[in-house]
Amino acid sequence: MAMKYQQGTVYLRGKRSKMWYGMYTIYTRNKDGKEVAKRCNVRLGPKANTPKWKAEQMLRAVVLRETGVAGDKPLPLENESMTFRKFVEERYLPMRQARWSPAYKKINTYEIEHYLVSHFGHLDLRSIGAFEMQTWLNKLAEDFSDSVVRHSYSNLRAITRLAKKLAFLGGDPGESLEIPQTKLVKKPRMSKEQILALLGAIHDLHDRCLMYIGIFCGPRASEALGLQWKAWTGTSLVPQGTAFEGVLYPDRLKTEESKKPIPVPELVRPIIEAWRQSCPDPLA
Repeated sequence: MAMKYQQGTVYLRGKRSKMWYGMYTIYTRNKDGKEVAKRCNVRLGPKANTPKWKAEQMLRAVVLRETGVAGDKPLPLENESMTFRKFVEERYLPMRQARWSPAYKKINTYEIEHYLVSHFGHLDLRSIGAFEMQTWLNKLAEDFSDSVVRHSYSNLRAITRLAKKLAFLGGDPGESLEIPQTKLVKKPRMSKEQILALLGAIHDLHDRCLMYIGIFCGPRASEALGLQWKAWTGTSLVPQGTAFEGVLYPDRLKTEESKKPIPVPELVRPIIEAWRQSCPDPLA
C-alpha cells in the first residue's frame, strides 16, 4: 500500500461560520488486484476555538480510525509522561545551548526557567495549547517589561517548534502566538553636562579611549569592555572580540553585522590615534 504514513490536509470552508474539513486518501484494490486511491473528505468541526494544529490532530484520529494507519509516525512511548520541564531540560537546552554565547546562555537559561518552566513545567507538554500560552504572555505583559515578554514569546515559539520537529507534538501551538502590548519602561539618560563631566574626570588614556568609543560609537557593552580591534583605518574600527565576566572571547561577536567596521566620529579619532601611538607594538 502506498503512503503507509499519511498526514492528510486540513482546510477551511464556509463564509459566515467557518468549519474545519480534512482530506485524506484511502487505498483499496479492485477486482483485478490493482491498487486504487480514493480521496475522502470529512467535517472536523467549527474553526472557533480550534486552532489549525488541533484540527490536524483530529484528522489524524480520523485517518487512524478509518484506515488503521496512523496519520503520522507514532510518538515515542516516553512522550506519555513528557512534561514541559522534562522536554526543556532533556531536549531543548542540550540541542540549542551550544550555539549561544556565554552571556546569552546565562541570561536565556535563567529566563526560560524563571518565566516559563516555573509556570508550565509540571504540565504535560501536549496539554499546553495556544490559549494557555497566549494568556500567560498577556499576564506577563501586565507585570513585566517589553524585553521579558518578547524573550518569553520567542522562547515559547522556539520550544514548541522543536517539539513538533522531534514529533513530541503533532502540531505547533506556538505559531499562532502574538506579542501583547507592553508597558513602556523609562530608561535613564545622561545629560550632556554629565557626559562631559565624566570624560573630564578620566585621566588614563586607555580608559578615556574606551569611554569615548562606548559613548559615541555605539558598540554593545560586551564589545566595549572587551574591545579588541583587528584594524584602525583612521575613520573606522574593525572589532575582533567581546568580553563577559572578565573573560575575553577573541573572534566572537554577536552577529554578522557586528563584524562590520564601526564608523568613528571626528571628535573621537584623535583619542584613538593618541592611544594607538602610546600603546606598545605587540609585534616589536
